[in-house]
Amino acid sequence: MAFGVGEIIILAVTVIIGLVIFSFVSAFLVPQLSFTNAEQTAKNMGSDISVTAGPLFLENGKGSSIFYIYSPQYSGNFTVIAFAVPTSDIASIGTITPSYSVSTLNVFLTNGKIPLSKTFSTIYSTSGEILSTNQVGYEVPSNEAFSVTSVTGLINSSDIIVVWIIYQSGNYYFRIYYTYSGVSQ
Repeated sequence: MAFGVGEIIILAVTVIIGLVIFSFVSAFLVPQLSFTNAEQTAKNMGSDISVTAGPLFLENGKGSSIFYIYSPQYSGNFTVIAFAVPTSDIASIGTITPSYSVSTLNVFLTNGKIPLSKTFSTIYSTSGEILSTNQVGYEVPSNEAFSVTSVTGLINSSDIIVVWIIYQSGNYYFRIYYTYSGVSQ
């Protein structure tokens, strides 16, 4: 069966349209679907954990507080980002972001060691919004306490320590939980 010029042109146009549609799906829809799946996984993880924050203790110009991430279903590592803000910011604690990319607070594991640090290019909320960029956090195991301390003079009784819990889902990083610790009244 011989093809005419018209049929070959129709076949070529059909193939080109198919390739354009495939490219569109690959370039736009697949990454969006990947992000949506990662976001849902992070939401689920955030609803499965609880974080306990001890009071902020101040002594000789240093502040220290203990935190515990309880996760009955997950035994891997989370990453924490800790920063200090004035107590007056408590009402907007969910929207406050770190002022510096490297924290002025130190994170320690229960064995006294400093955990591994990790740099994040972008941190998302579990609703898909970009919360922060270029932040350094520290890996801490789930179901184990860790402490956050300040160096001398950087925190006082009118400050609180804010801790973000970061979870990696796919190639994305999500703040799945946040809490704070202040001086008990």
